Amino acid sequence: MRSFSFSNIYWIIILFSICVSAQAQTPTENIYLGNNGIYQNANPSVGGNNRNFNLHPDVLTTGSLIVVDGEWADVQTLNENGGTLPACASHCAPTFTDNASNTLTPVFTVGTCIDTVMPGNHGFYYDQNIANTTFNVVEAHSVIVSNNSWNISNWIGVQTTASGFVDASSCKVDVTPVSNTAPNITGTAMTINNANDLVLVRVDDEGTGLPTLGPANPWGALTVPAGCTLLEHNINIGHVVMQCTPGVGTFTPTFTVSQTTHDPFAIYAVAFRSGAGGSTTPSIAQVLMSQKNLMPSSGSTDTLHVPCPTGTTTLVVTDGEGATTSISDSNSDTFTSVHTASFPKIYYKNGLTFATQAAINAFTVTIVNPAGNSEMITYYCTNATGVDSGVTAGANGGGSNASFLEATGVVRNSQTENTTVGGNAICFGTTLLIIDCADLPTLVTSLANDLIVNTCVDGTGPMAQMTNPSGAVMDSPYPTQTVGAALANWGSATTHDADADYYTDGDANGHFFAASPGSYNFHYAVQNNAASVNCYAIALAGAVAVPGPPNWYGYRTFGPSRAIGLIPIVTLHALMRMVSGSLATLAFFSIILMNWQILVNFWNKIKAQIVKLCKMIVNVKVQKQVATDSAIIKAMEVDKQATQDRDLVRVRRKDGPSIL
Repeated sequence: MRSFSFSNIYWIIILFSICVSAQAQTPTENIYLGNNGIYQNANPSVGGNNRNFNLHPDVLTTGSLIVVDGEWADVQTLNENGGTLPACASHCAPTFTDNASNTLTPVFTVGTCIDTVMPGNHGFYYDQNIANTTFNVVEAHSVIVSNNSWNISNWIGVQTTASGFVDASSCKVDVTPVSNTAPNITGTAMTINNANDLVLVRVDDEGTGLPTLGPANPWGALTVPAGCTLLEHNINIGHVVMQCTPGVGTFTPTFTVSQTTHDPFAIYAVAFRSGAGGSTTPSIAQVLMSQKNLMPSSGSTDTLHVPCPTGTTTLVVTDGEGATTSISDSNSDTFTSVHTASFPKIYYKNGLTFATQAAINAFTVTIVNPAGNSEMITYYCTNATGVDSGVTAGANGGGSNASFLEATGVVRNSQTENTTVGGNAICFGTTLLIIDCADLPTLVTSLANDLIVNTCVDGTGPMAQMTNPSGAVMDSPYPTQTVGAALANWGSATTHDADADYYTDGDANGHFFAASPGSYNFHYAVQNNAASVNCYAIALAGAVAVPGPPNWYGYRTFGPSRAIGLIPIVTLHALMRMVSGSLATLAFFSIILMNWQILVNFWNKIKAQIVKLCKMIVNVKVQKQVATDSAIIKAMEVDKQATQDRDLVRVRRKDGPSIL
């Protein structure tokens, strides 16, 4: 009979781990970027519009999923410059294209999820099995559609094949609550056929119809249903998005928005099948979630749910105009504030934790904005550990002003747009054309793996894409612009209506991962309106977690238990290595890296069985030992009795017969 060697066991374990890794995993949010929505468009003679939505290229992985969720008007709107636009064909449907020329797929057939109030379309679009270099998605309409609002997100642990990827979907529109009793918004039931589906639910306030996109009545308290986690909340446009984990069976999406007078709502959902697509990102400082909200110029106090995901440790909040007066959160945290007149305002808080679903859903931030300016507020949930205290201001690159160290880790600078080199050597060009404006600001980091958040206010916008450093991400959606050309697809070049764009408020936000200590000079493409551009940049210290293999559920935390789990695996490998070659070793470590937690869990199961077996063996041995001991004792007793009998016989023989 053929012997069963260690080598046989080795390859069985490898094959087992490969088979298990192909099974469904739990989809996990990698990054979610929420936007305010509504943008101003080109003149009717230009036609159409487009908008760039960016994700951070450093955190995207091959095989992952991009999802765009949102709403758009079912009719063209009147242009601010006058004139009636042509009728809208095919429900003004958008197309989404990524930077690899892939067209995103709609979940709903266009026109099947449309409310009668705005009237507006609602839906999800997805980009499946992306390359890790796919970080940009452009939304485009063949006609001008001002009223729309889109968010973009990236997910891992999803199926990579197209067949059956959308497991279920549903949409219900014109739902008007009759009370504030939870749930007061109920959608259409759908059947979930696969465990661990990625289930996304979005709720849009239909308001009172065009030309206004957003709530007709203020929102009060929100009630998130059990088993769901908030992903984004916007009270200016009026929408929430959440991820739910209903499991297999019938799922009816619900939500609750408290209002004194109730608006009609649209509630729609999709279930994507889970799988092995994508992997956890490197443990670098990164934006885990961001969202925007535009505070009105009439003044307001806005309390917004900011659902920072697990792994968030630092929250950065930027105020584009800098007119807000205070910030607080539901945990009674104290925020650090950085501000100089005419500049944006930066608030930040370190040392946060979001360990549970309840903590994520309950966290709110309140900001006070007195009447005077509309304020674009951007919230950044990051895994940074603090502020880079060694940051300094960089050298002046020839601009009208030099960068200045405003506070620990924060550098500011301003440039004035000019028409001649002599006016400003790094921010000049023809009036009303797009120019490249540098040194906004320049800062020098002292640590590796810093996350730099940049925020700017332009006296007369708009500001377009961030053009430097290479790899920097523009967080504000924007139409593509060309330096040296006229403003394109974005309001009028002469009336500056793009300066009131609800996506950007004419200003800008961006972030950049600085892998190495060094000098970083931030550039923006702006329209030359002879205005002043004022910017801040804050350098956040990188995450302290040491990069490691992904665990089973894709979360970003790595604890000592993972390292301990490696010990038996490495020990097992050492034994197997004695009977295996170098190719087997390479294969072994490849499997370890790809299926870290699977193997740890597998080892724990084996270990548990070994312990159980050992206990059985010990019990058997004890029972045998008890039986053996009993037999020995019994034999000793028998032997003792026999010895006593023999001694008695000897005595009798010695003494002879007894005499009576």
